Amino acid sequence: LAVGSKYDKAIMFCLGIIIMVVTTLFVRDLFAFGFGGLTGLFMILMGVKAPMQINDIILRVIGVTSMSYVPLDVYSDTIVRTSLRSDAFMLAEEFGGTTVLWGTIWLLVSVVILIATLKISLKFSPVTEAKS
Repeated sequence: LAVGSKYDKAIMFCLGIIIMVVTTLFVRDLFAFGFGGLTGLFMILMGVKAPMQINDIILRVIGVTSMSYVPLDVYSDTIVRTSLRSDAFMLAEEFGGTTVLWGTIWLLVSVVILIATLKISLKFSPVTEAKS
């Protein structure tokens, strides 16, 4: 959504608002509340004050970080700890195969999507603001 977009500042601002709302409504732990509040505030300020290029880079880092976590999470939840009652465990019960089989399929799919997304996003150079 953010790659090659002229809306990086608006996307950053909206994500900051969403984080602030979710933090306010659902977080009760003091540290998490402070962390969520400061992160949301930072994102709102970046959306308002920072140049388009900075917002573009930050959104790309957030996207890559989020996508990089998926293969690690799938590996941990479905291949390393096969006895847990995960989605892969339930698919194995319902359709056959093993938790490791379903976890491996998910892992491969997530890595393929990660690589494809990186290839596409790296074709775009950071967005520059139009001068008026």
